[in-house]
Amino acid sequence: TSLNSSPWEADYASATKVASRFVAKGTPHAVKDIIINMAMMGEGSLGEFDGLKAAIKDKDWGRAAQEMIWFRPNDPSKGRTGWYRQTKKRAERLVAQMQAVGK
Repeated sequence: TSLNSSPWEADYASATKVASRFVAKGTPHAVKDIIINMAMMGEGSLGEFDGLKAAIKDKDWGRAAQEMIWFRPNDPSKGRTGWYRQTKKRAERLVAQMQAVGK
């Protein structure tokens, strides 16, 4: 980070690095943008989103959207992810974007 960059630019650069490690080459740009957005919203390395990473690798956008919402999509009793609860409006928008990938 240069001395002239803003805090937003530094956060964006960090989030972009996270996204580069999180998604494979050839992943749709829209998906990478969603991951950058999540990382910028305080999710850091996205460490709690292993299922999301796997769904993206499988190009299963519907499952990826569910992984963004639920700790365990097969067991909703485990509750929603902290990211989803804390950023509900933005999260809903990003989940809808993920569901629309490939359509």
